[in-house]
Amino acid sequence: MCPTPKSSQAGALADHISAGDDPSCALDEALDMLSAVDSAGYVLTLREPSADMLSAGAVAGDISARAAYRIWRAMIGASE
Repeated sequence: MCPTPKSSQAGALADHISAGDDPSCALDEALDMLSAVDSAGYVLTLREPSADMLSAGAVAGDISARAAYRIWRAMIGASE
């Protein structure tokens, strides 16, 4: 069984690693966090879109990659 970290969930992985716990504990903690993110309806994405993401957005919206980037930034900015 993994020891319970004393900090918030955000720091739990680092706590396990710093404490020298079994690496599987840190992995279990990370997987639990990802599962919670998914269950809450969120997805994780890059802070900056890749070239493929910009290209896909440009094609889908029939816009330039530059416009797709501005839309991306606006959406990420609205969620921060």
